[in-house]
Amino acid sequence: MFIVTPLIAAILPFILWPLEQILPYPAVVEEFAKAVTIFFSKKNEVSYNPFITGLCIGILFSISESILYLFNIVRVGNTASFILRLFLTIPLHVTSSLIIAYSFRKGRKGVILGVTASILLHHGYNLAIPQFVLLFT
Repeated sequence: MFIVTPLIAAILPFILWPLEQILPYPAVVEEFAKAVTIFFSKKNEVSYNPFITGLCIGILFSISESILYLFNIVRVGNTASFILRLFLTIPLHVTSSLIIAYSFRKGRKGVILGVTASILLHHGYNLAIPQFVLLFT
């Protein structure tokens, strides 16, 4: 994996946060940003491993995003909802990053389908998570 990729994945939520406050669909912003990160990572790799790349980007992105939410705990809710959110966002971001990373093996059409699938998955998560958190808090 390209050495800069983990660093980019870790700081990406902090860069995207202001943009997500303006645009109505954070799933589109985040998944497109992860796709661009994977594209440049793949371009600079001799031996591209979509599993390692997707896993790394998904984990680091979700942990950084959760730290960002922790700084804004008033907006997120209480500590219990934060912990629940942390455990739910890691699988979401890992899965969506893996979908995108593997889609790069299928050419341009594969990438379009992969990014679209990741956006739909993420958007569905964003719609469902408030109701899910209410059940457990």
